[in-house]
Amino acid sequence: MVSLPTLGRWIQCLILASVALGAGFLLEVQPLLPPAVFDFITAGWALFVVDGLLTFLRPRVSYYFGSALAALALASSLPQSTHWQFIAQGEVLPSLVFVGGSSMQVAIIALVAYYVIRLLRHDQWSWPDGNVDPSYDDVESDSEAAGPAGADTAQDARASGP
Repeated sequence: MVSLPTLGRWIQCLILASVALGAGFLLEVQPLLPPAVFDFITAGWALFVVDGLLTFLRPRVSYYFGSALAALALASSLPQSTHWQFIAQGEVLPSLVFVGGSSMQVAIIALVAYYVIRLLRHDQWSWPDGNVDPSYDDVESDSEAAGPAGADTAQDARASGP
């Protein structure tokens, strides 16, 4: 079973790969699209860039934001018949960008869902069967993820009691 910190790094890598693939996508479609549509797509890519930066500052927030962006990207790209025509016509580069990007978005959604389920199962306060051994050290604490200056105040509040 993969540890939660490793799973988080996989999600982070997929988000950063989506940013890089998005830059290549923008270069590819810029001459093909009207300026208004290109500006709209560029704004969506800018949100992915913000999410890429968030992976270093607030990883958990980035995972949730990234999965929402991935769902929006899939919802906007999968119904487009022109995207499927690239595959049918055998155009290699556009097909690779479409299939690769869609696969990354599905992977982000699936891994974030798996991450959340694993996280909830190890938090005694959020899952009915969450009674775990206190010595179990698979979950990276927020203070370790945020560095020496960060501390999980919610966990500190639960530990200190009312």
